[in-house]
Amino acid sequence: MAHTNRLIRNDGTPWLLDGATGTWLQSHGLPPGVSLERWVLDHPQVLADLQRAYLEAGSQIIYTFTFGANRPKLLRHGYQPDEAAACNKALADISCQVRDRYLGGHPGATVLVAGDLAPTGEFLAPAGTMSFSQLVEVYSEQVSALVKSGVDLFVIETMFDLAQTRAALIAIRQQCQLPVIASMTLEPHGHTLSGDRADCCLLTLAALSADAFGFNCSQGPDELADWLRPLLRISPLPLLAKPNAGRPVQIEGQTVFPMDPQAFASRMEQLAEIGIACLGGCCGTGPEHIRQMRMMIDRQPPIPMPLSDRSEMMICSARQTWTVDPAKISTLPLIEVRQADEWVDDMMEAADNDPPAIICELSGLPDNGSPDLDDWFDTLLELQLMVHQPLIFTCPDPSAWAALRSLLTIYNGKAGITGHQAPEISGTLRITC
Repeated sequence: MAHTNRLIRNDGTPWLLDGATGTWLQSHGLPPGVSLERWVLDHPQVLADLQRAYLEAGSQIIYTFTFGANRPKLLRHGYQPDEAAACNKALADISCQVRDRYLGGHPGATVLVAGDLAPTGEFLAPAGTMSFSQLVEVYSEQVSALVKSGVDLFVIETMFDLAQTRAALIAIRQQCQLPVIASMTLEPHGHTLSGDRADCCLLTLAALSADAFGFNCSQGPDELADWLRPLLRISPLPLLAKPNAGRPVQIEGQTVFPMDPQAFASRMEQLAEIGIACLGGCCGTGPEHIRQMRMMIDRQPPIPMPLSDRSEMMICSARQTWTVDPAKISTLPLIEVRQADEWVDDMMEAADNDPPAIICELSGLPDNGSPDLDDWFDTLLELQLMVHQPLIFTCPDPSAWAALRSLLTIYNGKAGITGHQAPEISGTLRITC
């Protein structure tokens, strides 16, 4: 069975996810300024009670409390580097035990645990100091621990940067083929904080074998519905919405999310009606919000979301898409790159004419594994911050395809591949002219 099919319900109804965790912990004794992960491990029953309440309210997927349990974040809270794996497994064990106990009393229920990966708080080079490979290693550490704990799927959530989301997805796929939900958080203008467009995120992550895509946090149900509707036309994946309980407001110095459970479920109905396949709640939601959503879903006739094949011939950068027309490939600018340090100037000149895509013929690409390949990695990282057009790559020397495959692990989009003996490369579109 294809991975995407595992996140489409046979009866056409949406998956019901859980709601928020932080506000519940705060109301049950979590003091300010402490490590959330350490406090939960010291008080596991508080989390277990919440997750049990979500299941009793109707949730079918609960998230492990590993949102902030990546190594860079844990180090800021006093953990040692070698403690990250054990922390992740211990946290995931709580949720897996809740699942197993609940199924013991409800043998016919559908209950899954999603291993939760989230932002590290670090920035990738050249904006920051962390390399892409280092970030993949950080997420791999979490993935290994969560797989050992027995999670059923993964969720990469509240991501504001497509490149970091790619790193988390690659880390998962290097270790397992469990289903993966990729969920971004958008700014009010509808792009991520890093400037990534929503449709570009969808195309990129679908090409890397994500199983569902959507948005969480960000805003309330109405805003997420506005962002998701355009994606229905092109999405090859089931879509997800896990919004906040409305836009936050400040009341007596406290951040309050204004939608009560009934109002929230009422506004979520529009998402169920257009076939969004995974629904849940983020900041400001609790078990009663989920219970009201369960009642809303149960009143609805099943409305399965039709998946689209329109994206099959689309490529993208993080900021621009192009539907490939093989007949027009010959009209695109072709940049022959013999040395990495010549690449940026030539590309900037080609981009000035605003073509729909640019072809890069990497004639000087060094052997895979060569130290000289590092210069090409650095140049591509710099280049994709400046050039918004999608890129199509080709190598005149067939022996260079292995090096190109390595180079494209950091390409922040869905690239095209063309040329003699062009191989299949994960995350790209092979174009035959």
